[in-house]
Formats: sequence, C-alpha cells, structure tokens
Amino acid sequence: MKIFGILIIYMFLSLASFAQEQDSKPAIKVLARVGEQEISLRWGPTSAVAWSRLNKYGYIVERITVSRDGSLLSVPEKKVLTSVPLKPRPANDWESFIDQNDYAAVAAQAIYGETFELSENYSSDILQVVNKAREFEQRFSFALYAADQSFEAAELSGLAFIDHTAHKNEKYLYRVKSAVPTEIEEIDFGFVYAGLEDYEPLPKIYDLQAIFGDKAVMVSWERKNFDGIYNSFILEKSEDGENYQPVTKQPILNTFEGEEAQSRRTYKLDSLSENDKTFYYRVRGITAFGEKGPASDSVSGSGVTPIYVAPNFIDWSTDNETVDLEWEFSGNNIEGFRIERSRKESGPYQVISKHGSQERTYKDKKPLATNYYRIIAYRGRSVKASFPVLVQLEDSIPPAIPRNIIGKVDSVGAVTLSWGSNQEEDFLGYRVYRSNFKNSEFVQVTKEAVTTNQWSDSINIKTLTPNIYYRVTAVDFRYNESEMSDIIKLKRPDVIPPVPPVFSKVVSDSLGIRLNYIKSSSEDVAKYYLYRKSATNRGWQLVRELERNADSTLVDENLIANKTYSYTMVAVDSSGLESKPAVPVTGSFIQNTVIGTVKNLKATANRAEKNIILTWENFGSADHIKIYRRENDDKLQLYKVISGDQTEFTDSGVRMNNSYEYGIQAVNKNGLSSEISSKNIRY
Repeated sequence: MKIFGILIIYMFLSLASFAQEQDSKPAIKVLARVGEQEISLRWGPTSAVAWSRLNKYGYIVERITVSRDGSLLSVPEKKVLTSVPLKPRPANDWESFIDQNDYAAVAAQAIYGETFELSENYSSDILQVVNKAREFEQRFSFALYAADQSFEAAELSGLAFIDHTAHKNEKYLYRVKSAVPTEIEEIDFGFVYAGLEDYEPLPKIYDLQAIFGDKAVMVSWERKNFDGIYNSFILEKSEDGENYQPVTKQPILNTFEGEEAQSRRTYKLDSLSENDKTFYYRVRGITAFGEKGPASDSVSGSGVTPIYVAPNFIDWSTDNETVDLEWEFSGNNIEGFRIERSRKESGPYQVISKHGSQERTYKDKKPLATNYYRIIAYRGRSVKASFPVLVQLEDSIPPAIPRNIIGKVDSVGAVTLSWGSNQEEDFLGYRVYRSNFKNSEFVQVTKEAVTTNQWSDSINIKTLTPNIYYRVTAVDFRYNESEMSDIIKLKRPDVIPPVPPVFSKVVSDSLGIRLNYIKSSSEDVAKYYLYRKSATNRGWQLVRELERNADSTLVDENLIANKTYSYTMVAVDSSGLESKPAVPVTGSFIQNTVIGTVKNLKATANRAEKNIILTWENFGSADHIKIYRRENDDKLQLYKVISGDQTEFTDSGVRMNNSYEYGIQAVNKNGLSSEISSKNIRY
C-alpha cells in the first residue's frame, strides 16, 4: 500500500472544524448538497475516539419523507438507505484510488497507516503516551481534511452517501446514526433537511483583484460571502487568457487566525517568470463535496521592473516671478521625468511639465505663492519620486475681506454661517471668530483655515446672553490675513423661561381686592397672566392679561363680599416661554356699604291660629331675606332665611303671653346687606 507523505497541511476546515472538547458528548455532523437528480450527504464525527469506533462499526443513513407535493405528511415515511452500516473500505480496495487521488492516499494513511506501540516499561514511556494521543488526533484531522477536499475520499472513508432515489416533489429529513453499541459509547446522530427543489448551481466568485509588482502579484477575492459554500479555492493562471493551470498543487485555504480570520478576502502571492508580460488569473471554489465551482471573471496585468534610484534636487531659486529648478539623477533606462507641484507638502500634487530622460532643469513661469515641487522618474507604470522642496514667493498683500455673511441658529444651538467666496489665486481659506458680546474681544474658533465659504458651529443656548456674534477673515498661503468682516449678530433660541413676578401687597378695596406685584427681572418679558381661584372653585382661572408696561397695581372687581380668593401670576417672554407661577397670595373682599332698608315692616298676632304674621314691602334687588327674632329678654338672632322675592312670613313657633321682636334684612347677589328693620309685638 502506498504511504503518502505530507510536510505541511491545514486541517481545521468545514467538517474538520467540528472537533470539540474531549469532555463533550460526541456527535455526528451532517452536510447536504442538492444536485439536479440526486442529494449528496457528507458527515463527520466530533471526536477522534468516536471516529475510531465508527470506523469499526459504521454509520446508518435514514431518510424520513416529511412532505409530498407541498403538503406535510400526517405520518412521515421512514426508510433506511444503507443495507449495511457504512464503514471505510478495506485497505486493499484503496490501491487503485491512491495512484490517482492524493487525498485518498491521505485518508488511507490516516485510517490504516502503521503506528508505534508502547514498550513494556509503561512508567518511563509517558512521552510515548503523549505522542500516541497526538498522533491519534492528527489521524482524525487528516481523515476529515481529506474527505473535505475529495468526495471520492469521503466515500472510501465511509463519510459520504449519494441518494439517487430522491423525488422532486418530496422533502426529506436525513439522519446519519451511529452503529456503535450504546454500551460502548453513545454518539448523537446528525441530521439535515433537504429536497431536490432546493437545487442551486454553484455561484461564481466575484471581486477578483490583482496588484502587480516586481516579478510578483498579489491576488485576492471575496471570501466571506462564500463561507457556507466553499471550503477551499483553486487559483488558476494563464499566459494567453485561454489555457489556465492551477497555481498551487493543493487547494488554497483561509489559514489566518484571530481578527485576520474575519477578513472578507483571501490573499495569494504568486511569482512571475518575467516583467512586462501579461498574465491572467481566475479562481474557483471547492465545496466539502469536492465540487468545483465555475471560474470567476479573470484579471490580468504584468510585472513592473522598479526604478531603484530617485531624482534629487540640487538647486532651486526664484526672482519672485518665476522659479528655477535643477536636479540630478544617476539611474538609467527611464522614459523621462514629470515635474509635480502642490500647495501642501502632503499634496495633492499636479503634473505641470514632462521632460525627457536627459533633461535636468525646469523654469516654472507661473508659480504659486507657496510651491512644493517634486521630480518623478518614470518608466511605464514604474515611478520613483524625489523628496519635495519648498519655494515661496514674497507676498505681503492679504486677501479681500469676506463679505455678505449670513447665518442662523436652530433650536438646539447648531449655527450655520456662509459668505461670499474669495477669488485670489493664492487663497488658502478662512478663519472664523466668535464673541458673546458685540464690544468684547472675538476669539478664533477654527483650528485650521476653512477652505469653503461655509462653516458650522455649536453653541450653548442655556445662557442669559440672548445673542452670539461672529466675524470672518481670509488667509492666503503666506498666512497674510485680511481685516475682520462686519459683525453678524445671531439670536440664540430662547429656552430659559423668565423669572416669575412676586406679589408685594394684598388689601381689600371698596371695589374689590387690590394687588401690588414686583415685575419679572427678565428683559424679554412680553406680558403677564393673572390667575384666581376661590374655595368653591379649586381650579385656577385666567382673569387678566397684562402688557409688560402695565401698572404694577391692579384691582380685581366684581367679587362676592366676604369671600376669600387666592391669586397667582406668570410672566411670558417673547418666545412664549412661561415663568414658574408666583407664590400664591390670599385676600378677602370685605364689603361694608349698606344697600338700603326694608320698608313698612308690620307684625300681626293671630291668636285663633296661634301665630304671628310679618309683612313688608318688596326689596327689588334682594337675593334672599334674613329673618331675625328675639323672645322676651333673649338676644336678637337669625331665625329663618327665605327667598328674596317674598314679602310675608308666618311664625307658628310662638307662645302665649310672651313678647317678640322681629328684624328683616335683605341680601343681594354680591353679598351686600341692607340695614335690619325691626318690629316688637306682644302675643
């Protein structure tokens, strides 16, 4: 039997990555690949011990029909697809495959290759124990790796099966079970759900890129989106764009670890036999079933012979109108030189002239105020640049003052400024200055020159200063700065409510309740709202709206006499923000004015009916009538209250041989009372 030797091989991919910790329960993991007429299955155990035992006892493949013609079956149909458990083919059966399939040789070596035995001196051979354990794990990994790369090797290893009896109108649950007796080891079965309607052709790999250098090329392609489809790749190379050959004998794997393993791309460096010759590359993916996907679109290019020596400036000068440059170059075999210029050392640089390979001087007749020059030696795509040199013209004239500045502040304090653009050729940018007060010093708020005629700022809007002020200057490349622009004033959005007013005095007036208040100290107050409530009305009611210039003393009229009222007040600013309510105050309207006398009060004793009848003239404005009574030497006290439109009252609660005094008082709707009219009578 042929023994296949491998120096380096990367093993932990696809099913090979299912290996778990030794203390985990072993299981079988299954993959499915749906073809147009068949369904292929691939599987692998999760531990080396389980793999060894399954090699001896085998695997059982079951198919459970779950649905037919789009409908779930009420009773799934179960069928065993393997008449006998699948095991690795006997060693002698591998001979005809090993010569044609390197992965079959790897799998055969892993399963049947010779190994060492422990000596009788067990205690001194601990290293042999460790080595044997490592070898056991390596055999397991090599076997799964070979199965991943070759479906033929997987079938020979008892790790694959093709179901040729599947029907297009059915969906199946495939189960791969262990034939190892449970008393030896329990191994969980694996399963996968598939049907012929799930068939999809393998996708073409996209975004193939190539970077060509000196007799070398770095080829890369999108990998992340193909992780569940391809487990390795074949990079192919051609010199004519038609006949392609693999770049490597073995498939290309993603062998990075850690963060690099999360990269979306796979990279492969290849050498070129010569420069300046076009080479073509394309890539294919390989599935865990050994299938090769379609070739990607090709990329092409040629190697570049580098220029090893850089040009070097040896002199530069200016008369403030032109710039003279001189350089040296000791290399050879170049096409020529490019003169490049930029306003900044970091670029971007622009080509301003091209020269032959023998020229060494150049005069810039239209230099900028500030110039960074560099010389580029080139040959095809190969270039070599000198270090840049700085040449500045004398310039003391500043740019024009920026004009037409406009701006706005939004509700969260975001400021937007814009102004007219400067047109100077040596113009660098703008500086923006800011102040909280018009007459205070303006502070620069731009760290670097702003190259556009717009700028954004963010300011604090929770402040008592209502406005913010800006000015702008222009700067050229010699850092000559213009005078400051006109000041632009922007109003901050008002988010701070005004200070509340304060009541200073509450007194009862002949017309109502007089209130004195101290106005809010906030400058932007627009008006005040006065609110009132009474004991019978618990909610505050708006009773007066006062302008900011209104008198600080007011009288609340049309009140009910002898009734208590509470007052509060809020200040409202020009933005509609309300202050907190003023501390409430309480006052009572005490009305002492008499509203007249009830006239013609008469009292008549009716001894037959045992009562006294009182009569009087109608008191037109009376809301109700109060009747007072005193018996003999008692005090006069309220006896009855009757409707204000009545002019007669009968007192049936009298006793014979007693003296009575009656009083009548009218009360109007405002609580004002008349004088009490009285009358005495003996009963």
